Amino acid sequence: MTHGSPDALRALALQHLSPDIAGKWVGLLRPGVRLEAAAGSDDGVGRLGGLPSLPVDVEWPVWNEHGPLSFVASIDCARLPTAALDIDLPEAGALLFFYFDGQLDDGDALVLAEDRASWAGARVLYVAADEKVAECGTPAGLKPYPMVPLAARVEMTATEPWHPSVRAAFAPGAPLRNRYDHPVCSQEFLDALWGSTTR
Repeated sequence: MTHGSPDALRALALQHLSPDIAGKWVGLLRPGVRLEAAAGSDDGVGRLGGLPSLPVDVEWPVWNEHGPLSFVASIDCARLPTAALDIDLPEAGALLFFYFDGQLDDGDALVLAEDRASWAGARVLYVAADEKVAECGTPAGLKPYPMVPLAARVEMTATEPWHPSVRAAFAPGAPLRNRYDHPVCSQEFLDALWGSTTR
């Protein structure tokens, strides 16, 4: 996913795509929240790593036949700039992110967007603000990530070129084997898009 200011992303598209294709692509941009390491004066919205605080009646997430997921991050919903977004997020509580990161199997099992059967290897848990929680130790075999405070910045985001919304706009009805056969999948545009964090 690429992010940046609307003007910078529009300029990038116009530089590499025809005006009508660029306009259609810009119409698919969406506001998003970019999480980054917090500086001294930043308002924190959560943290990367450390240990999660789970509801007392919730077990550590596990991918069946593979093992427990690693705890990645915790986000305080009340601190997110939700008014700037076009998706519904809880107004309070926390989002806890877990992922099967290969610590237990040297990376043999992969979680892939296109492989629905692997989606159980990634989990987001919502913890309501009034739930009773307790900090949980990491399951055996997993090493917790170092803790890093996170800040949030609203930016426009461009999805991957094979996302269903992009395919629907530029290659409706095209077979999946030709998922890259549409204008925004030109190598020149992708190199420019992925090679820059536009501001």
